[in-house]
Amino acid sequence: NSAGPLAGIIYVVDRGSIPRGAVTIPFEALVLSALGIALGILIWGYSVVETIGEKITTLTIETAFIAQFSGSISTLIVTRMGLPVSTTVAIVGAITGVGLARGIRNVNFKTLFKIISMWFLGFPVVAGLTALILYIVLPV
Repeated sequence: NSAGPLAGIIYVVDRGSIPRGAVTIPFEALVLSALGIALGILIWGYSVVETIGEKITTLTIETAFIAQFSGSISTLIVTRMGLPVSTTVAIVGAITGVGLARGIRNVNFKTLFKIISMWFLGFPVVAGLTALILYIVLPV
């Protein structure tokens, strides 16, 4: 979800800077974020749901509910502590916990390794791409 960063960009373009404290998210940022999320779901949704919901461990209706509930509670606690949190990390951790609770053999560590690897690889790739785009758009 990129509503926050997009809101910051739109705010700076419109007003020149971002003040300290609460900032109202521009409507355009919300619309663009919603469209981006919808497009992402349409293009990659099935693959993501299949990987998260079936390839880490097998879920039943009950275990899926418990994983979702646990991920939500974890996200709420960490957010209340004032720390940044990824809901994706929370749900992947919760689903892994479901598998571990049923026995270590119930967790597909190959799939889990791929997911975690992409988190670590994604960060420098996105940082580098962002720096490159910024350098092209706003030469320093």
